[in-house]
Amino acid sequence: MYNNKNLPLGIGLVAIGALLLFAQFGWVGEHIFMYLLAIGFFAAYKWAGGTKRYGNIGLLIPGSIILAIAIFADFERLSVDLFFGPRWFFLLLGGAFLAVYQVHTRMAGTDAGSRQWPLYPAGGLAGFGLFVALVTQLEAWRHSPVINYAVPILFIIVGAVLLFRRSSKE
Repeated sequence: MYNNKNLPLGIGLVAIGALLLFAQFGWVGEHIFMYLLAIGFFAAYKWAGGTKRYGNIGLLIPGSIILAIAIFADFERLSVDLFFGPRWFFLLLGGAFLAVYQVHTRMAGTDAGSRQWPLYPAGGLAGFGLFVALVTQLEAWRHSPVINYAVPILFIIVGAVLLFRRSSKE
């Protein structure tokens, strides 16, 4: 069917060719080097034995982080109407650590507590990304004329209902 010895090289060449083709269409910007670097780290991880040795995680982590940064940079470049701000940067970095956990720890079958550490930076970065998203949204609402009037009117209505509502004891 296919030669297992040439599988990593074939996958690498297909991935590099696809990236170069996407760059010709303008789908991948000047950050193509970061994609190639990430592919290089992933290939080195695979050729070093992947999940067979826990020490190989040192190749998977930078590959995942570089890939997350490259994706963020291209989405930031392509988003004209969509605000793709810092919240997505932290969410993508959290996703990179979640991918490290899924690929290296879960697939290796080692769920020891000491090997679940990628979940901590994944959760922290994703949580911070959600916090930044909330603060950004609240700031946008603060400058919205509709919200500026709607919130005080809502408070007045709820307060009036509470004041004039008959007690259930009566």
